[in-house]
Amino acid sequence: VELYCPATGIPDPVTNWYILQPGPNRGRAMRVLLNDTAGKYLVGDEVVNGVMARTLTILSFSDEDVGTYVCGTSNIAGSDSGYVALMNVETFSWRTGEWGACDPPCR
Repeated sequence: VELYCPATGIPDPVTNWYILQPGPNRGRAMRVLLNDTAGKYLVGDEVVNGVMARTLTILSFSDEDVGTYVCGTSNIAGSDSGYVALMNVETFSWRTGEWGACDPPCR
């Protein structure tokens, strides 16, 4: 999964990715570190549509990565943030079987 956070400003803003912690501390943000030693996240910079964007790549997305991710950016002029909710959607397959008789009224 790759997320993008384009931000511009004068002076150039500092941009970081956060994930909202689950459980009783919900609402507090935890910073995703640039030097993630577990190899779960890669944070970098990339030009997207002519604008520099801070990227967050989640390697091997799993249920533990489901949550709300926050892109926070700031400089001396102010700050802003954006939120992305990631969900793990399962793919279902339908199985057909024999149909039984229906007595009126069928519903």
